[in-house]
Amino acid sequence: MAASTKTKPTKKAPTKKSMAKKAAPKKAVKTTSAKAGADNGKHVETVGKYVGRVDKKLVDALAKTYRLALSKPDSRYVACGQEKELKNIRTNFLKKKLGLTQDDEKLDKAIQDVCETMGKRNPKKSRLAFYYLLTTKFKSKSVFVPKDA
Repeated sequence: MAASTKTKPTKKAPTKKSMAKKAAPKKAVKTTSAKAGADNGKHVETVGKYVGRVDKKLVDALAKTYRLALSKPDSRYVACGQEKELKNIRTNFLKKKLGLTQDDEKLDKAIQDVCETMGKRNPKKSRLAFYYLLTTKFKSKSVFVPKDA
């Protein structure tokens, strides 16, 4: 009789289906972070330096709308000494976002008033506070916060 040789059974490569069964379930991602709420608190505090009573809904809406600009150190602040910056605020914020149709002189005067309110020598004028002051100056809160809110 010949000696029989036994071969080891080979393992099958795992299939996508069997891999999916073993994968751990994904955890739900929280859309709002505690940090975002803390940042809004800072924004409320900053705006509070310039106005008596702060509209928190408006601050929250501005923070949500401009979260990208506020997240970058370079665009977080308004430079009142740069004409290009002021022209961009007039064109992109006052005219396009708020939909204002006043002449450029009146809009530039409002921007200069806010610059003076926040302090000409203050190099770190919060963009959110700046936009808040302009929004309230032109009574355009409804652009960010619906009337029923």
